Amino acid sequence: MSKYDIVYLGQRAEKLGFVRDTLEKVIRLADLLEYLNTNPLLKDSLGLKGGTAINLTIFNLPRLSVDIDMDYLISNSKEEMLENRKTINDVIER
Repeated sequence: MSKYDIVYLGQRAEKLGFVRDTLEKVIRLADLLEYLNTNPLLKDSLGLKGGTAINLTIFNLPRLSVDIDMDYLISNSKEEMLENRKTINDVIER
């Protein structure tokens, strides 16, 4: 069964006390984070920060966040950063 099956999501959301569409967004974001963490370039270049990071890694807060905040982790020149940004965007858009 697909993780994005509307009936399954509706049942899970009701059981957990969340809105179905919000739950789906969070599941999709979790899949994106898994991809970012398994791609060597992205894993070493981007760091998760903010409320979602705290909720997913430290606390089990009963709230769903529908965004992810990331920081660029590499300390280099602006020109190198802009070049890396293009590469990172290309990898993510594939």
